[in-house]
Amino acid sequence: MSGAGSLSLVLVVDLGKLGVDNFFLALVRLLRRTGGSGVDLSLVESLLKKSVALDDSLAEAHVQLGSLYDDQHQYEASIPQYERALALDPGLSDAHYRLGIDYVHAGKKDLAQKELAVYQKLRAEHLTQIDKERAEVRQFVYSAKPPASSAP
Repeated sequence: MSGAGSLSLVLVVDLGKLGVDNFFLALVRLLRRTGGSGVDLSLVESLLKKSVALDDSLAEAHVQLGSLYDDQHQYEASIPQYERALALDPGLSDAHYRLGIDYVHAGKKDLAQKELAVYQKLRAEHLTQIDKERAEVRQFVYSAKPPASSAP
């Protein structure tokens, strides 16, 4: 160990048995659990790049890699990751939002407006869907209630 309180984590994974999807999900869960504090960002970048290299069709891996670059203000690296993620899954509202913000930082105002408009549309659709699901639950609960008894 390099200093008091530091923690090293070594992952030895057989990706052939685990599968790149499960490996990636485990990595993301680990990062969320630690809140990113004390995590070696170069290790995270390396693991995300390996995930993408093993299976380039993982849209969420591209979003996470873009987000990593984004957090470091490396917009020239984050933008292609978000673009690839959206090519794979155009419904990723978070990727549209992040790409739009990165376009602003890169001085590409027209592209930023386009991405942020798509984000707003997807967000509105998502909120409408949530409202619909809530109404269905309320209707189910209401219809499941026994009728009020009219006992004297």
